[in-house]
Amino acid sequence: MKCPKCGKEITDDSLYCEYCGEKLKVQPAASKKEETASSLPKKKSKGWLLLYCILIVVLLIVIVILAVSLSQKSGQVEMLECNLSNVENTNQELLESNQELQQQYEDALAAYENEKGEKWVDLGLPSGTLWKNKNEGGGFIYNYYVALKRYKTQLPTQKQFEELINYCTWEWGGDGYRIKGRNGNILFLPASGYSSDGDLVSYKDEGWYCFAVPDGYLHIKKDIRNVHVSSVMSCSVRLVKSSY
Repeated sequence: MKCPKCGKEITDDSLYCEYCGEKLKVQPAASKKEETASSLPKKKSKGWLLLYCILIVVLLIVIVILAVSLSQKSGQVEMLECNLSNVENTNQELLESNQELQQQYEDALAAYENEKGEKWVDLGLPSGTLWKNKNEGGGFIYNYYVALKRYKTQLPTQKQFEELINYCTWEWGGDGYRIKGRNGNILFLPASGYSSDGDLVSYKDEGWYCFAVPDGYLHIKKDIRNVHVSSVMSCSVRLVKSSY
């Protein structure tokens, strides 16, 4: 460096000019080091601030990605629920269609059986009573008083039902009784259920068959075949006639 007074070149660490003796105001090396050291925390503070900013940006990106992912999953769940609802509706429509087809089949079968004509079964009963081979109406459940008015004396009496019970062998087949007469002939009496508020109840489990007099019926069930003289609102109809 140069002396500020005489302008001569002197060494950087000189305290006095060797030419003119001027005292130099030169900062010691230790002081410079302290100044350098004091500036380091500022640089370090700036580094931490930059790191915090980067972390915040990364966190925001992660939050956005999670939000988008949850939104997509929510949309997929809604779509799945919609598809399940459509499947349930389709199944219900198929069930209703099958029930309609079943009803059409049963109606056609009943019409076909009616076209074949009536058949009467002789069970060799002492009274000579012949029993029709199937229920009236293709298994239709009648209101008791409607059945009584329509078929009148064609309905069995209490005594004819009791004769059927006492003189024949009854075998439960899972959905009704197979009744065998002493002459070997067979009559089937199904457990056709009964009507309650328009719904068919106890189908293939129980059956009610009305008498030719008010308030009487035969009740059949597995291990049960009893004659009752009491009120019944709905019943099946099985007709009889005399062989004489």
